[in-house]
Amino acid sequence: MRNIFIAPAHSRRHTAAPRRVHLIGAIMSSVNTLQLPSRRANRHFITSVVTFIAAFIVSFIPLLGFTTTAARACACGCSVFDVGGGLLPQENDSGGRIFTEWWHSGQNQNWIASSKAPASANLDKRLITDWYTAGFMYMFNREWGVMARLPYVNRNLTTDTGPPGGIQTFNSHDFGDLEVMGIYTGFFADLSTGVMFGLKLPTGVYNAPGLDRDNQIGTGSTDLILGAFHRGMLSGDNAWQYFSQIRYQQPFLYRSAADPQGFFDGNLGVVQTYKPAYQVDGAAGIV
Repeated sequence: MRNIFIAPAHSRRHTAAPRRVHLIGAIMSSVNTLQLPSRRANRHFITSVVTFIAAFIVSFIPLLGFTTTAARACACGCSVFDVGGGLLPQENDSGGRIFTEWWHSGQNQNWIASSKAPASANLDKRLITDWYTAGFMYMFNREWGVMARLPYVNRNLTTDTGPPGGIQTFNSHDFGDLEVMGIYTGFFADLSTGVMFGLKLPTGVYNAPGLDRDNQIGTGSTDLILGAFHRGMLSGDNAWQYFSQIRYQQPFLYRSAADPQGFFDGNLGVVQTYKPAYQVDGAAGIV
């Protein structure tokens, strides 16, 4: 069990105006991992601190370049929880590692651009989600590896369906979208810097009754995933380590489905093609 401090940042641009204002709220996490022991060379403390600060700043530069307006939407269960320092490859890693994650998100605050919006601006009132993820990482050698992760998601949406139903709560619980990625860490001998690349597959349910397409467990899309990470020592006794990570996710294949909320909003039977926007997620912290 590792205690991890993470400073997440999330940016998202929408390709079309959403039907509803999105909710945003707090996110909590817990990570358990079984892994091999590691060994690292000693580094000067001051140099490590400077490197950490530089890596922290660099990891967030792409976030500023990819967005022109403040974006706080996270309706479909964005991938902000897929970045962090707990599951990065470590020096002398070999063979396999099995890990589990738990993430909780409670969203009840509306945002329009960078300003808070009143509850009356949104028919959706609250979105509560728990992600229980199981994953597997295997390093073939000191340079190449693979990783897969699959979440089981429990989501409750409280929304105003209008007369005669009024405010109702809908639940969707099922497996989410599977991620399969390759890992390359051959830049330095200590595996401190690496890249990740792969796909998010549309294995999650995306037509649960009562939820908009952007509130579904799965997006119904196939996404390209590209990412990079860097980590290093803050103390020579291996007690403190810093990390920074950036990840880009671009959907490129989409699935159509009948509007799952059509009974309430007058679109019964209308088939929709939901196209989620790209995402850029970054994190930096200390382990």
